Amino acid sequence: MTIDQKLVARELLLSFWKVHMLHHAAEGAVVGQWRLQELRRHGYEVSPGTLYPLLQRMERNGSLRSKVAGKGAGAGATTSSPLRAGRCSTWSAPSLMS
Repeated sequence: MTIDQKLVARELLLSFWKVHMLHHAAEGAVVGQWRLQELRRHGYEVSPGTLYPLLQRMERNGSLRSKVAGKGAGAGATTSSPLRAGRCSTWSAPSLMS
């Protein structure tokens, strides 16, 4: 059996990005666009078409929760923050991060 090295490299990067996103979600609320800029700051060229589906999968799997901003500046932006007992969150880290 041969291993597709590109596929393995992609899965490793996706795993790193997930951990990185959970790290920042544990620090406080962050907007998806900020996440793109943060990963780019570290040298990763990530498109919204890669990041947002990844965030949605993480939410479906229970790693994150999202909240869409209401009226005013940043309306429609999705943010993240850590999950804590008795506290509502936004693209958020799981309780094991507490």
